[in-house]
Amino acid sequence: MHYTRITIETRGHVFLMGLNRPEKRNAFDLEMYEEIGWGNAMRYLLTGEEISGPEAYRLGLVQELTEPGNELDRAIEIATDISKRAPLGVMAALKSARIARVEGPNAAFARLMPDLMPIIGSEDAIEGVMSFIERREANFKGK
Repeated sequence: MHYTRITIETRGHVFLMGLNRPEKRNAFDLEMYEEIGWGNAMRYLLTGEEISGPEAYRLGLVQELTEPGNELDRAIEIATDISKRAPLGVMAALKSARIARVEGPNAAFARLMPDLMPIIGSEDAIEGVMSFIERREANFKGK
């Protein structure tokens, strides 16, 4: 069964919770090896050890470490930055990444040009170029 993981780094430890089994704190699923490698997954799966924040960062489970209590503020900063990007580009990047993860990189590559062509001709693409030329912040509309 595929499900989404919630990953939170706080007070130096990572809390993992599978949405289809919330009673299992820090439980690894059988797909974890794809993210952190077979040996690392087996270590934590078989020992039940907690993963520290720095270890989670080293393994690629978290992208950034913050001081305790600053997690939400930093997450909002990142989300705000993403919200300023071209929506069509963000959606296409997410779509491509999901296809690559589920169907493999060849499938994502096969969709690249068909998915990119409508974006290239969009109002947002023109806005992106103009904002660069005029050295101003872009005002994307998702069109």
